[in-house]
Amino acid sequence: MAHTIVIGLGNPLLADDGVGLKVAALLQDSLPPGAGVRVVTSRSGGLGLLELMVGYRRAIIVDAMLSGTRTPGSVARLAVASAASARHLAVSHGGDLAALLRLGRALDLALPERIELVGIEAAEVDWFAEELSRAVAEALPTALSLVLELLGLERPGPRVVGKVDQP
Repeated sequence: MAHTIVIGLGNPLLADDGVGLKVAALLQDSLPPGAGVRVVTSRSGGLGLLELMVGYRRAIIVDAMLSGTRTPGSVARLAVASAASARHLAVSHGGDLAALLRLGRALDLALPERIELVGIEAAEVDWFAEELSRAVAEALPTALSLVLELLGLERPGPRVVGKVDQP
């Protein structure tokens, strides 16, 4: 069994909200055999998100965010506590992530010791479209590179240079 799970969250029909799903698909295609990483997608958070993480030592959650302070297409590595301040980023997919994790631990679920968040600032999540906005689509290589870096892997091909905000 893999020790790490990467969860791409989003709704593929709400424009930039689907960015987590697209990063997960790119990651799946980029992982070398035997990487020890399970990549999944989910359209909801909440208890379903907790269930996905049970049994793993580490989880990386990738989602769109609307922080109100970053430029659309910005990629950020975030602390779990900061997810509550963004309108998206697992919060809109089923509740306050920090509170959800406290509940899971209170229920004695075998949750990961290490949970990391990768957020991509969305331009638009309130209209129906399967395509990402230009700014968010252009951020896909940077988001993928960050996830690969968190996994201790390198992105195949030329190195992508993009701005990643740290927690």
